[in-house]
Amino acid sequence: MLLNWHGQKTGKPEFSQAAAAIEQTIANTISAGQCTRDVGGSLGTREAGAAFVSALSQA
Repeated sequence: MLLNWHGQKTGKPEFSQAAAAIEQTIANTISAGQCTRDVGGSLGTREAGAAFVSALSQA
């Protein structure tokens, strides 16, 4: 949210694009079950973070 706000405030779309990529990656990793146990996944914190970083780097 902050990246999107900053992009709108400064007129720099790359911040809004980064925010959209992050939000989409979060949704995708949770939908794929690549998240921590507290939100329905089976991963620990480190594994979930690694899955997110890997997915974001491919976005």
